[in-house]
Amino acid sequence: MVNRKQARSLLREALRNRKAKFRAGQWDAIDRLVNGRERLLVVERTGWGKSLVYFIATRLLRARGYGPTLIVCPLLALMRDQILEARRMDVNAITFNSANDSETGERTCRRSWKTRSMQS
Repeated sequence: MVNRKQARSLLREALRNRKAKFRAGQWDAIDRLVNGRERLLVVERTGWGKSLVYFIATRLLRARGYGPTLIVCPLLALMRDQILEARRMDVNAITFNSANDSETGERTCRRSWKTRSMQS
């Protein structure tokens, strides 16, 4: 069982702020994803920290040996930002969009899965 303190440590690491605290609802979402093993759609305003919720949950789940997390985003610019932020948090991230052909996407996904599985 992951507790709030463990998750807050990852939040502080991600934000590079020793005093960072979760916004209302962020810990609840992480708890449901990690401890409740629920599928969850987080709908909040821009800048609320939805990506952080998913990235922190992914780090905690990967530490337990679980597989990949799928984040769906319709905006290419946001995808690029999320990939950079995920990698900064040591979350192996890839993107699938209209620029990927299906063969390249499949190879990338398989390679990513194998790399993360070996590191777990």
